[in-house]
Amino acid sequence: MSSLAIHELSEASANAMLTARASKVLSRVSHGVPLDPRGQGVVRRAADFLQKILQGSALVENKEIAGVAPSHEGLRDYVRTLSALRALEGAQADTSSAEAFSRYHDQLVRLTKNEQVPPDELHQLRTFFGALSRSFFAELTRPVLEDKDGGRLPGRR
Repeated sequence: MSSLAIHELSEASANAMLTARASKVLSRVSHGVPLDPRGQGVVRRAADFLQKILQGSALVENKEIAGVAPSHEGLRDYVRTLSALRALEGAQADTSSAEAFSRYHDQLVRLTKNEQVPPDELHQLRTFFGALSRSFFAELTRPVLEDKDGGRLPGRR
């Protein structure tokens, strides 16, 4: 397996864990459990992750978003987050993905400041991170059948 494939697998693994933890923390918050320092760290890392996604989204959609500089850095994960966003399509039908990501980012930032997020918004945020977590875990469980040259890996038929 090439070092690029290992790097991508490592990133997908880290993103899967982060989004699963964020979903779990958001579930506890939605049940009235206040954020402890560990949960606050998870929410802060999730906000940082969404900031990168938002930069990629701003680049692809050619949107100007206050405080966001378009960047290629979040492009790969941006593509993956679109499927999670589509899981909430009914709620997002009238907004662009950049607007939705921006709203989710703002909600996470408010949580890190111990500010209230309305229950319906918290539910959408938790649902989004749950769908995103499933997407990253699905990527991890997909078998790698070919090497970088297109040949079969040893032991595979």
